[in-house]
Amino acid sequence: MSRTDNVSNLQQFPPLPAEPPEENRSPRRPVPINTLDWVSTPRSQLGVFSGTYFLSSVEQLEIQQVVDLSSLLGKSKNGAQYRVRVPRAETIFLAIEDSKECQRTFLRSSRELTLNIMDPSGETSFVIRKSLSWGCMPGFLHRVSVESTNYIGSVEQNFTVLGISFTVYDHNRTPLCFIDGPNVYSCCMSTETQFQIVSVDKSRQIASLIRHWDHALVDYSVLLTFTPDTDVKLKGLLLGAAFLLLAVQLLSEEGIYIYIVRWSRSILGGDASCAARCRMVVVIFAFIGVCLLLYYLFYLGFVCFLDCDIKLFFYDKFGKSADTLSGKVVWITGASSGIGEHLAYELAKGGCKLVLSARREAELHKVKTNCLAINPNLQDHDIHVLVFDVRAIESHQRVFDNVLSKYGRLDVLVNNAGRSQRAHWEQIDLAVDKEVFDLNTFSVVHLTRLAVKQFLHQGGGHVAVTSSLAGILGAPFSASYTGSKHAIHGYFDSLRMEKLTSNIKVTIVCPGPIQTDFLAESFTENVGEKYGQQTEIASNKLSAQRCAKLFASALANKLDEVWIGLASSLQLTYAVKYYPNVASLFMPYIGTTYIQKMRDAKVTVAVEQ
Repeated sequence: MSRTDNVSNLQQFPPLPAEPPEENRSPRRPVPINTLDWVSTPRSQLGVFSGTYFLSSVEQLEIQQVVDLSSLLGKSKNGAQYRVRVPRAETIFLAIEDSKECQRTFLRSSRELTLNIMDPSGETSFVIRKSLSWGCMPGFLHRVSVESTNYIGSVEQNFTVLGISFTVYDHNRTPLCFIDGPNVYSCCMSTETQFQIVSVDKSRQIASLIRHWDHALVDYSVLLTFTPDTDVKLKGLLLGAAFLLLAVQLLSEEGIYIYIVRWSRSILGGDASCAARCRMVVVIFAFIGVCLLLYYLFYLGFVCFLDCDIKLFFYDKFGKSADTLSGKVVWITGASSGIGEHLAYELAKGGCKLVLSARREAELHKVKTNCLAINPNLQDHDIHVLVFDVRAIESHQRVFDNVLSKYGRLDVLVNNAGRSQRAHWEQIDLAVDKEVFDLNTFSVVHLTRLAVKQFLHQGGGHVAVTSSLAGILGAPFSASYTGSKHAIHGYFDSLRMEKLTSNIKVTIVCPGPIQTDFLAESFTENVGEKYGQQTEIASNKLSAQRCAKLFASALANKLDEVWIGLASSLQLTYAVKYYPNVASLFMPYIGTTYIQKMRDAKVTVAVEQ
């Protein structure tokens, strides 16, 4: 659109009379009694001139918020009020907001409102209406309509990522001009912000709008400057645009700021000298908010590239290595295969003295031989094979005394023995539940109690237990196993809390799908029965070697709880743990079949429809 076309559009408006005919006159609303120095003058004493007449003769307008005691204390039941005047002159308009109190409290800049702009006679010259809107969503952007004796036009927000932009339309929705402002960050942090109002072809500036924000007084004002040939109706639209900018961008800032200022003034003092300190409080709050946003974005994005939780990742990269455990006496149960076997290899590299326990003696001796081969500095007496069944509670004291007689002390107990399960929830025999808990929970608790007593006697020690991601979320077709691992978390979290002031450390390790032969030994719904299937080798499982290395890092750095697994299982766990309401919405779409394939690389239990 050319400059000539733009001017012609403005000239197409019908002439606005100084005083509308009586039959077309819109209902007048008297000015309410308030603290303003505003005196409603009878129409008979003003002659025929209305507010629109004054608007047609000015080239600058200043909009100033009315701040009284009730608004500063947050007790005002009315909407915002503004003076509109020529700079350093008398008020020519009074703008009074009409909106619902609940929307002002909770919706802030998104609220629906009506601004009645009254002239000195107390009669309405303009009505500005803002609909309920959400400025961050396309299709729900902010918009105001401007009316006088009839509809004049509208000001509508343009969707942008960082900047502030509006388009001014006439009554036929023909664009008249654009309003462009700075980026959001500059607008929020500056005490003075300037907006450019340019023609549609952007060849000339039609007007300018400068906003000044007084942090000390919690007050703001707007200076609107027109070119001499600006049409009165365009001035009315730009006046509506100024109020829209106040309602959308500036009131949202003022809303947050004023609450912080009230709180900080109650602490720092109520005089004007606290302005700098109040502003510093706002900057600190803004900085904290940005840091929290970056923190959550980092967590959501970075975990996609990890095979453990973020805390363990950094400790594994930059923390202590397993070498720091050199010379420590470490007792590993369930050390004949899987995670326990490879953990023994990692600790042997670090020079630990090992006690290896399981039921299969031949397998334990193979592990011992491999450990001695990994670290030639270890001697035969540095690795002790101790065969026993952890479910035999009555033997715990005997084997524990055996360890103490061998090495004289115990530094780390790793409770790794356990078995998984595959069965339908409703078909599980109650005796199976007891069997699972005896192995996975009660034997672990009893042996740990003996260790804790010894740790208290010798002045410190470290307890670790292999739990599972199933101990954090509910794993389908593993009800007894899942329950036993949740119980482990309860027992050992309680132990950690009790021993906070002692030198006893507690570590819970939660592996996800790991490439071990766990299916063959898994419980079913029947007593004494093993699942017996071979575990598939799959790319969506973490290797036992990598899991053991991360386990050793958790021990070396004495971490409280760690999660180990590939991204898919970790993301699911993060969602269920930290965003349960969101997870409950998408879990039905994921389904149990997908979770089975993620755990076992195949469907191990038929899903009943």
